[in-house]
Amino acid sequence: MCSHYRQHLLAHAVSSLKCECEMHMKFREEIPYQMAGLVFIYNCDNRYYLCKTADEDGQPVLAIFSCDNGAAHGHGVYPLPTGCRKSTCLPG
Repeated sequence: MCSHYRQHLLAHAVSSLKCECEMHMKFREEIPYQMAGLVFIYNCDNRYYLCKTADEDGQPVLAIFSCDNGAAHGHGVYPLPTGCRKSTCLPG
């Protein structure tokens, strides 16, 4: 969550080992540096980030990142199907 760009975060504490979440957002990405999504934070060194962003061609994609014991990892970038570009639903 380090960036030279302006960031905003809305947080909610979860005390259970299992949880489900649902998120609705209006976000129009234009370049890969614009991201909006969901962050699960365990502590300063361990977190997961699912975000909607744009690829190099400006097409909307979902990206998954994590930080495990302070080491950052990318877990893939997935193109959004044409029908899901305005509203993105991920199966549970």
